[in-house]
Amino acid sequence: MRTLVVIHSLKMGGMERVAVNLADAFAEEGHESHLLACRNQPNDLSPANRAVHLHYFDQFQALMKSVIGIPVFLLSRLLLGVLLPKSHFIWVGWLTGWLLKQHIAQLEKQFGRFDRVVFRGLGTFKYFWSFRDDRAVYVLENVIHYDRPLWQKKWEWKLVFQNRHLACVSSGVMESAQEAFAKGDIEPTSLRVITNPCPVEQIDALAKEPDADIPAEPYILNVARLVPQRAMSCFWRHTKNPESAISS
Repeated sequence: MRTLVVIHSLKMGGMERVAVNLADAFAEEGHESHLLACRNQPNDLSPANRAVHLHYFDQFQALMKSVIGIPVFLLSRLLLGVLLPKSHFIWVGWLTGWLLKQHIAQLEKQFGRFDRVVFRGLGTFKYFWSFRDDRAVYVLENVIHYDRPLWQKKWEWKLVFQNRHLACVSSGVMESAQEAFAKGDIEPTSLRVITNPCPVEQIDALAKEPDADIPAEPYILNVARLVPQRAMSCFWRHTKNPESAISS
């Protein structure tokens, strides 16, 4: 099987790390694995498996180089995005989605048709909402946020979720999606839970490497961003000795 994983960038982050892990996992299973980053920089992460084909598609540069990209961008930033806050992806997504489709078509001319295209994270695929393909799976990494008026959210949900194959990284994320879809009358083509890949052997090997920075006394290592949705306060309250904890 020939697979393509699409991620907005390769900066250091959980969603980006999982995208790299997924591309590695596909390669380790014997598939022809491709990873596409939608920004040229930064490059904090990279596949561990040398068999993974790494590609770049700088969506902003592609937009600016297109015939109508600059006026579309300026219209969105200076007018439409001001009138309707946080709507920039709506106004540019129809064009960047078309540009991405052309780029993938060029890759397929070189490598052959992809059997599966996996978009990791809403922050990635909402900017390509006009891209539609039955081979595409769109992965929801987080719960649905209600940070804008409901009528605007319903419009956004129609663009990015309607009639698409969706995968959620946990049952909690799927429950949040189902609640939002009921409010917005959204009907995805499919909705299921597919947990994130975990490179157990790589983690085990790294855990056994000597590290002078590891303290001798017992400690807690939090491998996550300290944000409200992580509910880390619940964990600390149930920790006997939270003063000994360190976060990373």
